[in-house]
Amino acid sequence: MATSPKSGCEEFPVLTLAFRGDHAIVHLMSDPERTFLLVGDGTVPSGAEVEAPIGDDLAVFTGVV
Repeated sequence: MATSPKSGCEEFPVLTLAFRGDHAIVHLMSDPERTFLLVGDGTVPSGAEVEAPIGDDLAVFTGVV
């Protein structure tokens, strides 16, 4: 079966999950230009920081809502 190449927008939306220890980070990318970060439920203290893998890099996230 032949398939046609996808245009950039057909690859979206994308939901990504990153885990580090007891922490999880959830991103929703609705298109190539917009990314949304799921707000936490307040169980992580605001001063807490965690480095989590995002793509090929580590990004720092805090418990700040």
